[in-house]
Amino acid sequence: AIDLECPLDISIPYNFNGTPTLCTPSGFTKDGLPLSIQFIGKHLSEPLLCQIGNAYEKLTGFTSAHPDV
Repeated sequence: AIDLECPLDISIPYNFNGTPTLCTPSGFTKDGLPLSIQFIGKHLSEPLLCQIGNAYEKLTGFTSAHPDV
């Protein structure tokens, strides 16, 4: 079973088989904890993943957002 409280459980299969992934900020929980989104690509699709991540960051603006402390 996947433990959603531990983000490593979600990324381990991709790390083991060499599948390219890219994580980027995607907002905050109602408690102010950071959230992220993970894009997963085909083998050798790193340039496309970088383009997708760049477009997502520009459209959402989450990379410049900061939690209330």
